[in-house]
Amino acid sequence: MKKTLLGFVGAAVVASGILSGVAGATGNSVTTDLTFTSSQKSTALLLGGSSFDEPFFNAAIPGFMSESANKAITGSNSGNAPQGISLYNPVGSTSGKKGVAGSDFVITSGSEPTQVFHIGASDVPMGSGDVGSALNKYVQVPVVFGGVALMINDSKLNTLLGKTKNVQNQLVVTAAQLAKIYLGQITNWNDTTFCALNTKICTKKVSKGKTTFTSKVQSLTISPVFRADGSGTSYIFMDYLHKADPSDFTASPSTTFPGSGLANGIGAQKNAGVAADTEQTPGAIGYVEYSYVLAQHSLPTISLVNAANQAVQINTTSITASVPAGIAPSETDGAVTNFSTVNSSVAKAWPITGYSWAIVRKNLTDATVNGTADNAATTTVATQFLDWAVQAGTTSVPGGQHYAQQQGYIPLSADVTAFAQAQIAKIN
Repeated sequence: MKKTLLGFVGAAVVASGILSGVAGATGNSVTTDLTFTSSQKSTALLLGGSSFDEPFFNAAIPGFMSESANKAITGSNSGNAPQGISLYNPVGSTSGKKGVAGSDFVITSGSEPTQVFHIGASDVPMGSGDVGSALNKYVQVPVVFGGVALMINDSKLNTLLGKTKNVQNQLVVTAAQLAKIYLGQITNWNDTTFCALNTKICTKKVSKGKTTFTSKVQSLTISPVFRADGSGTSYIFMDYLHKADPSDFTASPSTTFPGSGLANGIGAQKNAGVAADTEQTPGAIGYVEYSYVLAQHSLPTISLVNAANQAVQINTTSITASVPAGIAPSETDGAVTNFSTVNSSVAKAWPITGYSWAIVRKNLTDATVNGTADNAATTTVATQFLDWAVQAGTTSVPGGQHYAQQQGYIPLSADVTAFAQAQIAKIN
């Protein structure tokens, strides 16, 4: 049965209004007065980028608008509430960077990018390789922490693995096996490589002190589904493979997955495309942000042997275990470091996780989005929304991390929230 989480599918936002007042907020409360000024009335904020973030923004934006509108209705300034925030455009991490940087973006091919977003989102922070020396013109804010799941389309494996106490057992795979799948070196689900950790799908035979396995699985080609577009999810996935099995997966992490020559590989657009192609292709395996597994699809996921040599299933508990304790990212002159969280050595940690980032200009009034010059009201809206987005909020006024948790993300830890708010404070 497919599960549905609150607000995953974007819908027209009919509520209007936004929060005002940013300073002094903490990770546990939202200190806003929910009043408005007439100069804000026509302000609209444009966001887009990472599809890793799509479930979060599609839930958070309407929640933010609805909550602020409900509060504003009782206030004396309710008639001056702004028109709101546009729905999120999930065009991928690379396009999110281009969309916020515009002509600052280092052109590698095609025509010069134009700025189409006030806030762009990416699962890997923007670096000097993206915008050169202009990097210090931007602020990068962690907005969600999530896990990358591995969906698998193989009913034969599921049948043979069976259930234990009404829980579907998962295929267990090592980092080396996963790397070899995505390098085209393991090409069939009946490969006896899987037998050692999945004895139910194999027959074991010991003869003259030598152990051999025969797979019970009928021949079924493995079709690795990968992101064909510029993808921060690909970066996190490659970062894991490279750190967990550097002898096999020698490629350094990149937003471009090297899948063009992969036998039986399928290139897909965005997380939703990877999920859809995996669901439609027998024998397929695909990497997607965990929310896509929860919200839209009924396929099982595989378990991974992590750096602590434990087989771990992906869920909010195992994703939480991978959060670096007391270690937040850092930033100097626009460059964000210490942001990788993959291949955690914590016993029960899911090993493929990462932050996603909202990128915004420090001086929004210097920008022209879709041909329209920004103004001070745009800056106010951007800072207010981001400040709300990184907070847990309260029971009566939930912050953005409340909506993140509903979608299967992990709420930002207190130190990361503090880092995020320090970043937001740099917006002029």
